[in-house]
Amino acid sequence: MKKTDDPLSEYKEKRDFGVSPEPGADLAAEKSFLTFVVHKHLARHPHYDLRLELQGVLKSWAVPKGPSLDPTHKRLAVPVEDHPLAYSDFEGEIPPKQYGAGAVIIWDRGNWEPLGDPQAGLSAGNLKFRLHGQKLRGSWALVRMKKKSGDKKDSWLLVKERDAFARPETDSDVSPSRRKGMAAGKKILTLPEGAKPSPLPAVLSPQLATLVDKVPANADWIYEIKLDGYRILARIEGPEVKLFTRNGQDWTSKLKDLVPAIGALGIDSGWLDGELVIFGGNGLPDFGALQAAFDSSRMEAIHYYVFDLPFYAGFDLRETKLVDRRVLLAQIVGRSATEQIRFSEDFNAPGRNIYASACRLGMEGIMGKNKDSAYVSGRTRSWIKLKCTKQQEFVLVGYTESKARKERLKAMLLGFFDEFGRLRYAGRVGTGFDNLTEAKLKQRLDSLSMDSSPLYDPPNIEARWVKPELAAEIAFSGWTKDGKVRHPVFRGLRDDKPTKDIVRETALNVTGLQSKDPQPPPYQSGLVASEYLGLTISNPTRVIDPSTGLRKADLADYYQRAARWILPQLDNRPVSFLRAPAGIQGQLFFQKHAETLRIQGLKVFDI
Repeated sequence: MKKTDDPLSEYKEKRDFGVSPEPGADLAAEKSFLTFVVHKHLARHPHYDLRLELQGVLKSWAVPKGPSLDPTHKRLAVPVEDHPLAYSDFEGEIPPKQYGAGAVIIWDRGNWEPLGDPQAGLSAGNLKFRLHGQKLRGSWALVRMKKKSGDKKDSWLLVKERDAFARPETDSDVSPSRRKGMAAGKKILTLPEGAKPSPLPAVLSPQLATLVDKVPANADWIYEIKLDGYRILARIEGPEVKLFTRNGQDWTSKLKDLVPAIGALGIDSGWLDGELVIFGGNGLPDFGALQAAFDSSRMEAIHYYVFDLPFYAGFDLRETKLVDRRVLLAQIVGRSATEQIRFSEDFNAPGRNIYASACRLGMEGIMGKNKDSAYVSGRTRSWIKLKCTKQQEFVLVGYTESKARKERLKAMLLGFFDEFGRLRYAGRVGTGFDNLTEAKLKQRLDSLSMDSSPLYDPPNIEARWVKPELAAEIAFSGWTKDGKVRHPVFRGLRDDKPTKDIVRETALNVTGLQSKDPQPPPYQSGLVASEYLGLTISNPTRVIDPSTGLRKADLADYYQRAARWILPQLDNRPVSFLRAPAGIQGQLFFQKHAETLRIQGLKVFDI
């Protein structure tokens, strides 16, 4: 065939686009992530096609027997013509008498990363790469075989490398014995519109809800029951499952009985967000029973209710619509339902009715989530919470002793941080714990003993003071005029929440609630400066940490939320600027000359 400078010339010559539904032959621009797709092609000779995006086209190989996760089973891979990048979304029936006539379905897809220079690897006949797909994961190699006499085309071998994603042929979900069902056209789960290929971040901060005073009047929301338990995020990568609290503590060892149930969902890669609960004798979530289960290491009755899916199968779903993410999540949980893993259902009823029913049944409250909202780490107004009773976390700052028996607790002293980062006194709690719980509480408090009060405004009482490192869940009836809790009842310790984040919760007036949080514009090369959090930031959505996907706007948001702790420490103190204009993986340097920065409010320290 005549050589041309057009890599898609052979693709064009073989097809009549007036008859075939296949996409046209347009070159695509380079992207930050390289996609891959595996098609199952039910042509005259059924086979699989592996396609890797490179330089604006899909480099393609026909793999007659399909990929194998077993490194000892090498698969023949025959190079075919380059395909346009639009082919990665193609499924359909190629009509009879057309080239490749037959059904084409997407069998797997995701993103891939070359291990080394891909062009050099192709030229040398040894292309090594890593796949992040729904079925195919880990490291692979395409190795060119020595051409035999009479061979018109090169032949390659597709080989799975030995890593955590390798499987024996008999155990593999993509082995020939299990692949027979694919001939019927079984499709993979459909990703939400707006999903972006992405490596799986090592850490993920959860989205948090804003307390509001009443149910919004508009219909932009879905509502779930507010479950009274521990917030847990699950990270899944191949056979490894890790479980984290909302502040990033690794609780995998505490929840080892939950790991196999999550693994049984069949997710090769992703993050799940949900709540860990135990139900009491009345059929309602029982936080006390949950804490007792942790204390006794008896986890048989624990349930993990999942409600969001920020990452899945090599794709970042955070900017897709909430309702679309939940449809996909419900399908994943529904097809592999277990007693321990459950989908947190929303209710098809007006929010005010759901809230009234939840309160009537003695539940903690409800969660409202904007239907079209993105998943945003940190506290947002696109997720809201309504509580049936007043209940929040407080910092334990000390305790008073029983006059009759010094070894007994009389009451624990409570605190919270104000807007200036000062620890304020909030009263005392002396009910809600039995003798066994009391003994354990006193033991933990005594281990944190300190000589002076950690409070900004300590009460004039005789007390044992402790380091402010323990958080407690407290139910109460209201606040006094001088800022103390009325009728508090201890409900349990919150080892999953950092005390530095504990403030006095104030319900937002729902009339001022926007239906969703303002989102920064999508990143474009050369994007002009934008207003974000009251500051002018150039390229707010530019990724500055590729390992986590952290953007400039995320860093600004962090400083906004951490300001009340940071600013008092910086008052009248000089600071140095460590700059990373090319991101944290680029060159780092200390700024020496202030006049080149042009930062509003920046003052030079007179040495």
